Amino acid sequence: MVIQREEMKLERREPFAGGRGGGTLRHAIPPGASIPGSRFRLVSQVALDPGAEIGEHVHADNEEIYWVLSGSGVFRDDGREVPARPGDVILTRRGHAHGLRNTGGEPLVFLAVVAGEPAPE
Repeated sequence: MVIQREEMKLERREPFAGGRGGGTLRHAIPPGASIPGSRFRLVSQVALDPGAEIGEHVHADNEEIYWVLSGSGVFRDDGREVPARPGDVILTRRGHAHGLRNTGGEPLVFLAVVAGEPAPE
């Protein structure tokens, strides 16, 4: 399966998960998509505005990875704060909480991937 850039939906969102501020998302696999046999529920590149934050939230029935591509910020991992720099990854397992705040002067760009139970064939 190949998803080319021109096929991806661009979305502006404010706020994220009860946080503050906003940003843009480019969805390869948009929220709510169901690909038969696949565990992927979302694959998006996110550009979080300076000062914006994704509120800390729990993943009750899926897992999510944030992989920082550029910019700087602070991860929240089950209430603990950790610096977020290019190349850093946070893996949030089922039943755990995470969030992310942009502390820099430029967009904080990261890849967000959500996986859950396989979609029916």
